[in-house]
Amino acid sequence: MILIFLFACSTSAGEVYRYQDENGKWHFTDDKRKIKSNKAEVYKINPINLLKAVDDGKKPVVFVPNNICTPDRNRKTMSNNFPGGHLGKKGKFHVTSTGPDDNPTIFAKNDYFVPITLKYWLEESINMHTNPKLPLTVEVKPHSKLKVVELSRNELYGGWKYRTNYKSQFGTLNPTHDADCYYLPPVPAGRSFRITQAFNGKFSHSGSYNQYAVDIAMPLGTDVLAARAGIIFQRITDYVLNGQTEEIKRKSNVLRIMHSDGSIAIYAHLQFRSMNFYVGDVVKAGQVIGKSGNTGFSTGPHLHFGIHSNIRMVMKSIPFQFFIDGHSVTPKAGMILEAEALKDEQVAN
Repeated sequence: MILIFLFACSTSAGEVYRYQDENGKWHFTDDKRKIKSNKAEVYKINPINLLKAVDDGKKPVVFVPNNICTPDRNRKTMSNNFPGGHLGKKGKFHVTSTGPDDNPTIFAKNDYFVPITLKYWLEESINMHTNPKLPLTVEVKPHSKLKVVELSRNELYGGWKYRTNYKSQFGTLNPTHDADCYYLPPVPAGRSFRITQAFNGKFSHSGSYNQYAVDIAMPLGTDVLAARAGIIFQRITDYVLNGQTEEIKRKSNVLRIMHSDGSIAIYAHLQFRSMNFYVGDVVKAGQVIGKSGNTGFSTGPHLHFGIHSNIRMVMKSIPFQFFIDGHSVTPKAGMILEAEALKDEQVAN
């Protein structure tokens, strides 16, 4: 039996659609364009009370040791690394060409709040010259436009032909992890949460993208905290469904946060419209950034947490350690996570 809970409607409510196909089979979707029927039942999901920030979202709600990561604690440094732009807007990355076909100039424009690495190369070239030489790999700074390469004929009157290609990836290429930086358990204080799947988990933590990640069992609507300070550059918040189909894999609510050393934290399966911050916001370790949910490829309420880096133009998960009771601890399946409550000096501040 499938149960769907109906809440009072609001202007910011999300919608889930239930429809029956020509074979009489029922389907659920949160994308109206996917409906393959003239009739559909509409269910409203009201996010009221999910967006309530703790102390306006400005202060950590758990104890954050001073030595967890000094570079991350410097807000000015973070802001210099990741300059401002269009707060709250989704980022885009464009590669464009201007000029005649036999003498084009290639530009890259990065509208994200974090750097993008671009690899550009020639697939085919006859009687063409490039300045600089290809292939090349360059970093495009946040909210900037970069001249990548100029192409021109070697011989003015000879035949010519070329075909180019490129690949882009978030972040600085092959960043070096700051050895003095650890990660707080992304859970609220005063409660215990079990790691149900850790590194190399057999169910879904295989392959380079998910190999070093943890799943933390958390009831729906539990506060999710920033494990480390950084800047939000991706925010997906409008999905409500879960399942194990190929289509549903791409329908997880996600926050991605880049840290001062170029590593990226991913917080996945979050609850519908439960995020306290927006793209471009700099968050501190220990702040509430959203609520745990059960969206996307998920069999039950939990938080998927991992750290990624741009390794040779591929986004790969990397090992990390949680900072617990003054010690760095490698997460294991079955481990119980507990966050430290605020100390008197932090409450005073």
